[in-house]
Amino acid sequence: MRSGKYNKNEIYHNMNAKLKSVLNATWKVGLGLFGIAALVVGILIFDVWYEETHGRDFAYDHNLSKDIAVHSYNGNRARVWDRRTSRYVTPKLRWVSGTPSRDSLTVYCDVDGNRGYLNCNSGEIVIPAGEARYRHAWQFSEGLAFVVLPDEEDVSVIDHAGNIIARNVAPYDNWYDYIFVNGVCEVRVDGKEGLLAKDGSWAVEPKYYEIESPNTFGYRRAQN
Repeated sequence: MRSGKYNKNEIYHNMNAKLKSVLNATWKVGLGLFGIAALVVGILIFDVWYEETHGRDFAYDHNLSKDIAVHSYNGNRARVWDRRTSRYVTPKLRWVSGTPSRDSLTVYCDVDGNRGYLNCNSGEIVIPAGEARYRHAWQFSEGLAFVVLPDEEDVSVIDHAGNIIARNVAPYDNWYDYIFVNGVCEVRVDGKEGLLAKDGSWAVEPKYYEIESPNTFGYRRAQN
């Protein structure tokens, strides 16, 4: 009787131990699977987030020249791509302007909001934004460009090397596109328009209400 009872208890004990072992293994497997599932979900969420904030935004891609393109990214970023070498030639920037119609240097803005210039034919930065720290800048035209220098409010004229040709020639006007056309640029001072020459002197003093762009015959109409 004792032997039989002992055998039953032993069998029960062994079965109970095996059941606990199976449940323990099942629990560990389930926990491992849950961890793997959570990891996969986390990776997918991170991938979606990264794509939305740092992934490519093809809609805003544009070409600067035959071999140089601007690749846009989500999160207000862009980089310049050289097709000849299949590599990026700039770090990530905020934006890059289009190709100038009268020059080869275009404006770019770095991640800190400073303006500089890069070459449309090589993609290389020629006037680093971090060094120049222009507050505003316009595309080069006929070898010169207008910028607003650091800690200043007026527009100045620079050359390809960043040398200042004429300093603070006129107040900055957000509505103006400061571009030289045939050696002069329309500039407004105290509500009056004039024509600024490339050497920084006035070809036409700022005394007109409006000076229109050249017509097909090369003439301008000035209104006072």
